[in-house]
Amino acid sequence: MQLLFLSAYKEIFLEQIYKFKADNTQPKILDLGANIGLSVIFFKELYPEGKVVALEADPKIFSYLQSNIHSNNYSQVELINKAVWYENCLLNFVSEGADSGQIGSTIHQQDVVEVEAVDIAELLSTQRFDFIKMDIEGAEDLVLPRCQGLLDSVQHMFIEYHSKVGHKQNLNEILNLLSQEGFRVYMENPFERSTPFLGLDSYAGFDFQLNIYAWKD
Repeated sequence: MQLLFLSAYKEIFLEQIYKFKADNTQPKILDLGANIGLSVIFFKELYPEGKVVALEADPKIFSYLQSNIHSNNYSQVELINKAVWYENCLLNFVSEGADSGQIGSTIHQQDVVEVEAVDIAELLSTQRFDFIKMDIEGAEDLVLPRCQGLLDSVQHMFIEYHSKVGHKQNLNEILNLLSQEGFRVYMENPFERSTPFLGLDSYAGFDFQLNIYAWKD
């Protein structure tokens, strides 16, 4: 857990992977997969007058998110203990207790809890966002298609793409959708392997991860 925290802290505050230049001092940010709130803290330090809507599905992690945000006395932050999905429903969620909780996973079945999910289309059709951060542990391939036609106001997106072991990779579909919505992209692999032909290590059911940075000119 401590190593995961340090890794996240390094990415968010030292490497500043979520840093973006907004058109105004009050951007509206949608944080999907807020975890314990480091990303929310970064956004509020970057744009103190901005509003952040943060979703975290894991009920255990959500309590830490609440504590961290409330202890900083931030205003204009809305915390929602729900998963994001392509419809409003109840979902089985594997609570991993750190940063790898997943929807519909078969690992650690003893930690499965039922969580509420909110339709991403509902969020995007009722509010306008300038920036979307999506780190939802493999659910992005199902959630992103639901965003099609609803991203007019969004100028920047950060998407953490996950390749699932034993499943068809659909990175091309995600990139095509972003292109159709008017985004340019830059990608980086935070866990680069020098000899992928010799095999890929997997973690939490994933064998490959990409950070996708998308923006409109």
